[in-house]
Amino acid sequence: MLKRKLISLALSTAMCMTFLSNAIVADTEPYLYVGNVAVTDDNADDVFKDGTVSYDTDTMVLTLNGATIKDGLKNCGLISNIVADNLSAIELIGENKLIGDTSICYYGILGTMNHDVVFTGNGSLDITFEDEESATGILAKNIINGDKNSSPKVSINLEHGYPIICGG
Repeated sequence: MLKRKLISLALSTAMCMTFLSNAIVADTEPYLYVGNVAVTDDNADDVFKDGTVSYDTDTMVLTLNGATIKDGLKNCGLISNIVADNLSAIELIGENKLIGDTSICYYGILGTMNHDVVFTGNGSLDITFEDEESATGILAKNIINGDKNSSPKVSINLEHGYPIICGG
């Protein structure tokens, strides 16, 4: 049974990544979605206009500052709270939450298998899924938690699915 679930998850992940990359990006420009909002030069300083999410376009650091993100980018049956093809880091300030709801293919953070997801800061990130069938907390090449100047706390809470899938 577990073998079938793993094969099913791997195939659905591959299919979703193929559809996602074709549907979101028609060229080679980096992309970033937080919730269902595309991060652009115009909104990068305050993505949700509430001070909780910002993005530095020069350093490519996404900052979560007491953010609770319930919405996700919906595409081809795939839903993700954060979708990024290339971030240098996710800085955590205060308590942050990514909340997933029912979906066949749900990701808290959907990166690519070519890039690491690096967490910095001294805050926390809680990724929680409600009623997930096939959920993954983080998909990336590697997960790097902290550096010599920070100690972020990342937790992933799910009853079914996979906390982390790395391809590095």
